[in-house]
Amino acid sequence: MKLKWQSNLQLLLSFLMVLSISNGLLGSQEVQAVEASNVSDISVFSQTYSVAPTTENLVVNPGFESGDTGWEFWDGASSVVSNNANSGTNSVVVSAGNTGFAQNITTGVAENETYYFEVYGKVDSGQDGRIFVTCRDSNNQDLYTTSMSNFVIASTDYKLRSAIFTAPPGTVKIQIWTWTNLPTGNYYLDDFVLRKHSGPTPTDNPYPAPPVLPPAEHPRLFVRATDLDEIRSRLAHAEVKDAWEHMLDAAGQSFTGELPAPSSKEKNNQDNVIMKTIQAKALLYLLQADETSGQQAVSMMTNYLNTVVFPRHDYRPIGEALTLGSIVYDWCYPLMTASQRLHFIQRFETIAEGMEIGYPAIGQGAVVGHGSEAQLMRDQLSVGIAVYDENPAIYNLVAGRFFAEYVEPRNYVYASNAQHQGDSYGPYRYQWDVFASWIFKRMGAGDVFNSDQGKTPYEWIYARRPDGQLMRNGDTFQSQRPFGEYWSEPMPNMLPASYYHDPFLKNEFLRQNSYNKSAKDDLWVILFDDPQLGTMNEQTLPLTKYFPEPSGQMTARTSWTGGIQSSTVVATMKVGTTLFTNHQHMDSGQFQLYYKGGLAIDSGIYDGTMGGYFGSHDLNYNKRTIAHNTMLVYDPNETFPAGSNDGGQRFLYEEPATMQELLNPTNNYEVADVVKHQFGPDAVTPDYSYIKGDLTKAYTSKMEDFKRSFVFLNLKNDDHPAALVVFDKVTSADANFKKTWLLHSENEPDISGDTVTLERTEKGYNGKLVNRTLLPASNNAEITKIGGTDKEFIVNGVNYPQAPWSEDSTEAGAWRVEVSPKANAETDVFLNVMQVMDAVDGPQPLATESIVSNEMVGVKIEDRAVLFSKSGVDITNTASFELPVSNKDVRVLVTDLSTGYWTVTKAGETTSVEYEVTPDEGTLYFAATAGGTYILQHSPTRTLSVPVALVTLPVQAEKDAVVMQVNGVDFAFHSELALSDGQVIIPYERLAAELGLTTNLQGSTLTMSRRGTTVEMTISSNVITINGQSATLPTPVTLRNGVVYIPLEVASIANWAVVKWDEYSLKAKVFSVLPVTEYKVVEIDSSTTADVALQAADGDLNTVWTDRVPGAYLVYDLGETRKFDHIDLAWLNGLDRYYQYQLLTSPDGSNWTSRYAGESLGSNDTYEAMYFAPVSARFVKLIGNGYRSDLGGSGEVSLKEMRIATPYYKVEAVRSSRGKGEEAIDGTLGTMWTAEDKGSWIEFDLGASYTVAGLGSSWYVGEEHLFEVWVSDDQKQWTTVFQGSNSGTTRGMEDIFFTPIGARYVRVVGKGDWNSIWEAVLYKPGVSNNANLSGLNVDSGALNEDFATGTKSYTQNVANLVTSIKVTPNLEDTSARVKVNGIAVASGQASQPISLGVGLNTIEVVVTAEDNTMNTYTIKVTRMAGHTSDGEVSSGVLASKDTNLSQMNLVADGKTLGLSPAFSPDIVQYTGETDAEWIELQLAATDSKAVVKLKDETIGSVKRVPLLIGDNKLIVSVKAEDGSTKTYTLSIKRIAAKDPSIPTLACSITDIEHHWAKLDICKAAALGIVEGVSVNNYDPDGQVTRTAFIVMLLKTLQLSTAKESALSSFTDSSSIPEWGRSAIHTAAAMGWIEGYSDGTFRPQERINRLEMAVIISRAMKLEKGTTQQAIADDNQIPGWAKSYVEAVYEHGLLEGAAGNQFVPYGVTTRAESAVIMLRIWNKLH
Repeated sequence: MKLKWQSNLQLLLSFLMVLSISNGLLGSQEVQAVEASNVSDISVFSQTYSVAPTTENLVVNPGFESGDTGWEFWDGASSVVSNNANSGTNSVVVSAGNTGFAQNITTGVAENETYYFEVYGKVDSGQDGRIFVTCRDSNNQDLYTTSMSNFVIASTDYKLRSAIFTAPPGTVKIQIWTWTNLPTGNYYLDDFVLRKHSGPTPTDNPYPAPPVLPPAEHPRLFVRATDLDEIRSRLAHAEVKDAWEHMLDAAGQSFTGELPAPSSKEKNNQDNVIMKTIQAKALLYLLQADETSGQQAVSMMTNYLNTVVFPRHDYRPIGEALTLGSIVYDWCYPLMTASQRLHFIQRFETIAEGMEIGYPAIGQGAVVGHGSEAQLMRDQLSVGIAVYDENPAIYNLVAGRFFAEYVEPRNYVYASNAQHQGDSYGPYRYQWDVFASWIFKRMGAGDVFNSDQGKTPYEWIYARRPDGQLMRNGDTFQSQRPFGEYWSEPMPNMLPASYYHDPFLKNEFLRQNSYNKSAKDDLWVILFDDPQLGTMNEQTLPLTKYFPEPSGQMTARTSWTGGIQSSTVVATMKVGTTLFTNHQHMDSGQFQLYYKGGLAIDSGIYDGTMGGYFGSHDLNYNKRTIAHNTMLVYDPNETFPAGSNDGGQRFLYEEPATMQELLNPTNNYEVADVVKHQFGPDAVTPDYSYIKGDLTKAYTSKMEDFKRSFVFLNLKNDDHPAALVVFDKVTSADANFKKTWLLHSENEPDISGDTVTLERTEKGYNGKLVNRTLLPASNNAEITKIGGTDKEFIVNGVNYPQAPWSEDSTEAGAWRVEVSPKANAETDVFLNVMQVMDAVDGPQPLATESIVSNEMVGVKIEDRAVLFSKSGVDITNTASFELPVSNKDVRVLVTDLSTGYWTVTKAGETTSVEYEVTPDEGTLYFAATAGGTYILQHSPTRTLSVPVALVTLPVQAEKDAVVMQVNGVDFAFHSELALSDGQVIIPYERLAAELGLTTNLQGSTLTMSRRGTTVEMTISSNVITINGQSATLPTPVTLRNGVVYIPLEVASIANWAVVKWDEYSLKAKVFSVLPVTEYKVVEIDSSTTADVALQAADGDLNTVWTDRVPGAYLVYDLGETRKFDHIDLAWLNGLDRYYQYQLLTSPDGSNWTSRYAGESLGSNDTYEAMYFAPVSARFVKLIGNGYRSDLGGSGEVSLKEMRIATPYYKVEAVRSSRGKGEEAIDGTLGTMWTAEDKGSWIEFDLGASYTVAGLGSSWYVGEEHLFEVWVSDDQKQWTTVFQGSNSGTTRGMEDIFFTPIGARYVRVVGKGDWNSIWEAVLYKPGVSNNANLSGLNVDSGALNEDFATGTKSYTQNVANLVTSIKVTPNLEDTSARVKVNGIAVASGQASQPISLGVGLNTIEVVVTAEDNTMNTYTIKVTRMAGHTSDGEVSSGVLASKDTNLSQMNLVADGKTLGLSPAFSPDIVQYTGETDAEWIELQLAATDSKAVVKLKDETIGSVKRVPLLIGDNKLIVSVKAEDGSTKTYTLSIKRIAAKDPSIPTLACSITDIEHHWAKLDICKAAALGIVEGVSVNNYDPDGQVTRTAFIVMLLKTLQLSTAKESALSSFTDSSSIPEWGRSAIHTAAAMGWIEGYSDGTFRPQERINRLEMAVIISRAMKLEKGTTQQAIADDNQIPGWAKSYVEAVYEHGLLEGAAGNQFVPYGVTTRAESAVIMLRIWNKLH
């Protein structure tokens, strides 16, 4: 079969609708552009291409030539018709209503088979053609449905829709169907095809052979062996070091490479973290010959390619997978087998078929669109180079097409030093051009493009606004970046900087990389960045740049200084000679002006909440002429494809696919011509910048002639920095066609007569634009403003609304000024003069005076004048004009002069010089000494002398434009900041107010204090003291106009704040230094004066708040509602005084709730924590009522410090894959970490391992972000503790909690295309109320009572010889504190000796929990009276010390069990073996007064004991009369006897055949205590949820379940699955489970080993353990849970992992759970 290229291209283009919107590169409506396009007459695609033989069409009657045979029509609204076919005679029409038809296909259908489907369709107005293909099983259940891109744009021609899909397991039927419920219109369908897909086989290449071939070596993709030494040498360089460390970090990760199924059919399952690891391991093999890493890369990539799934036309992620696979193939080539290489190639081909460009890559255009991105120039080219030896056809086709179709149009564009797709898509697409350059250069092919390629990024350097954004151009998605962020795309600067050795681009790369560094770019930085290349700042570049055709635009600036308060003016003046369509707008002739804000702006929004590419707003407004500052000519009869008639330029939407199409004049892509251009007189700091264009071709025949001239005047004046003059000569085909000059603004303009004023004073801007319309004259000019609510984007009475997705830098405009002549005429002239200045405290506008003569029109503004030819054509002979009177010299620019030599003579005077005018410039610039009449005379040859060149006016020095941001809030524009020696200086009083400093200025000495740090400074000196220690400032303290200025660096040196300096924006970002463990107090109320009260909140333990009146109070206002559960108090003399006080909280300062009333602990001279139930409040009040002490009492309250403690950890360090991670922990919601790409991460380092319980985070508002939380102690082994998303509804902090886990590092991994966090905190676990002991011992022997946690009183009798004892308390929770007789003792450590008197002695052991709960244990020790020398005491003989057994017999099934060794009283370790289920212990003590116990149970002479299968350890203790103890250990192994009741050999479970737990799983299943996931499958390695475990345990314990009436006690009870609800209620009612602190049960979370241990212990009522077994990770087990863990250890129900680790937070598989349940069953039975 032969495929027509044209049809194939239409097929591929039609799928644009399914592309991702979230990456900001494409709107969801782009498909409409595809449907509207016409790809006919593409000569290069007229060839044919051989493919594999096609298989049989499975559709019955596919073209309806047999009527409705084989089809099921749902009603009469769908029918076969014979007058509208794609081929043959018949087709089907689907009309209005709820209608449709279908065909069910069973013949030829098989599961796991791949199919190709296609259909032709068209639609008329009002309908929406929808086509679906569904795979169904034998029960007619939907297994998979794919939908085609809808037919939505009316057309008389049929369009093709197609899909390739794989039938899932169980498929027996494929249904083709269509359906609509729209009330109007029709759509037609014809020529259905469904066949098995055999894939194309490249045999006939339609392109010429590529001129270069890959070298016969590996590596050859992106790098060759000869490049490796140089690359290795760069790894330690600062520029490359971070990227290399990221790679090493990624290489240390461990994954199989296998991917889970995607979450939906519309999403891929790509994992950027795994991809980065594969990439890193391949790099380690490349650079370090690390074969282990290389083998891992091959293995992981194999699994990745096998399991990755992409929706159709998910071309960008597909390309990333292809490129990565090609890297592994090429770099790890020696490690791969032939079969592995073949498998890679097969997967490459299969995956590549899903790309828009297709595989083979013959679809889409080469000039613009998605075909001009990475699909061919990096992705498939990488495949072709990597596999060339095994499959050269791929490279020959891809490279053949590249050289045939891609090189020429790019070289054509490079001549303009610009990229036609604008400020966002321009850089994005340009980078793929340079990738191709690097690929071929590193392959040894040299330069494939001309050197002008390296000048393209200068377009964006010149378009950079001082606020960090770019002058708008085309479809903008960078505006979705947060306001204040420097718009950054580092790669489009780094790649050409290194390739072309350009220091300016290198400088811009480093700047952008500092703002927006991406770990995704790490590999390219390592491979291509040249750290030896120096930088050059743009300050040395000319202020104006002309971008030649096919761009035809000019950008002029007054300086290069950045910052929102910079006085830099930026103007763009666009002729726009070629319209490439796609993301380019119909905006020839547009201009923009920026000064302290966008003033004359581009209007519209590319992608927003109401649609994106080719949506209603985009088609009818955003891309249209009416949204730009250019000219409309309204022909009421003109029609546009989009519907609205804006009066603008012709609507071109068909994308040129080839250079031939682009240059074909019948396609109208050439829309304008640059007539003249010049800037001067100096090329670096010009006085003027001039460009003139003929824009006639941009419009239809309604426009007969339109020429626009721009002159930007750099006035070099501080108050009036610049002006822009725009002159238009417009001739329409009909005098009645209304002409409209446009000026767009963000804010409402003010119109007064012929003058329009625009201002920007929001967001820290302070710019004003004043435009005066000189022509049409005021009596003929109609000046109106349009805009405001519901009229922002209005066209002919219809508003096309749009809104940005979220808070961002969108500058969409809401108003426009329209200037039109009142009188109808075919030809009209417009002359508008715009000048810029400050809005607030700014000057009055400069006077503008009109100049009109017979030949010329123009304007004089200040000391400049500009003149244009009134006719719009060059003046060829003589002209004159009257220059208004001036008190200073006036520089005059005359334009529109013909080539030759011109004299300028003032009336009544003579001249001796002639000015040469060149063809490209057409200008003359001279200085007029006074007003009057000036005559210009032309000569074809020079007859007079050359004039002295006019020297450019000097540029004014830039004023300080420093701004400061404090805790995320910018100072106003009139802030008092300045620069001194490059350092920011600030009035000391302003800094004190912002940071809450106390100050004292005495003479020339200034003292400033905060939080225990005092700085003393002296005016005119840079030497300071900090708490008495000398330090040096970078610039001295100065006195300016009576105000003392100090360097802002003081705040940083004193550690009052973190100061960050942004060199470009001239912004000092200041963040108050406040420990994250403490909330900031914004205001204090007190019973004392404010300065005294401040002593309790200054962070200084050397200052004291004191009040001697009972009822003294402090009130803290936290500024907003905060969450906390304790308050830290530092009392004066806190070790000796017990202060009486009360703590209260309030949400509003009026309604108070008591949280504590009592005494201070008298335990600490620094901070003591007072805990209470977690509370959310804004206000905290402390009321003091004096103190008591050993020296007496007082009504005085003296508090050194009170701080409201947060539940957060302090983060010691932060790093991230991209962006500024530190801005997520700076304590303000005014800054944020942001990173593009799935898998981007931010990592918090706590400095040491702590127990982490949750994450609080504030994500970018309005967006739901998927993310994961990982934790680790070593940055290598990571545990995922959370998978989910934020709510997407708030910018505030949102909390997620997980099972507390020990970790040092916490990493948040974003799963979206953009990941942005304003602020993040890490939660400590909730404080413990456990004030229990787990043990209590004395060194004088055993206590009379056995210890139990709940027993608080104990006794002991000691001989008279015992004069003191030591007490050793053991805490159940090590976070508690313990005192013995008032003296602190460490848990497990003995107290100091306690003296004993004869008789009764009482010892108190007081345990205080972390939340201050207290328990008191008492030991009453009776010391006997005097004694005799023979050991007798007055009350009798001393107690016996005999701890021996005299008998130990074991009887099993009536027979004595032999022990090894044989029993002897002195031997304490024995072993034995039996198959009996029970044994009988027969024991006797030598001393009848001794007590014999089996574990903790006192036993008589006989005890019957059950045995578990396997090892059983029996612990027998003998306690002598004096308390001495001996322990005997019996290890009895029970041999398993075959149980005929359990059919192990007949087990029906099939997926455990070779599993280690097969026998136990079968037994447990036979007993009915576990169930499979299906009839024959158990899923042994699946994980167990909390619900499933409870159900298993209840079955094992053979307990019936209760009703579920109490489930409401869990806040998430509705999420408990029905099958587990009664089980959960039963477990809760029996006290096994309690839920989490937030009230949830979390039924679907995986249960961990710690939770299992606790639940089993509680359910089986196991005695809490006291095992001394060494658990390696004991520190990871919370204190309250240790006894539970020890209990299950001792009973053999749970065992440790490798290295004797318990792994408390590890999860358990279903196989392990079955084994555990069987152990419990055996123990019970």
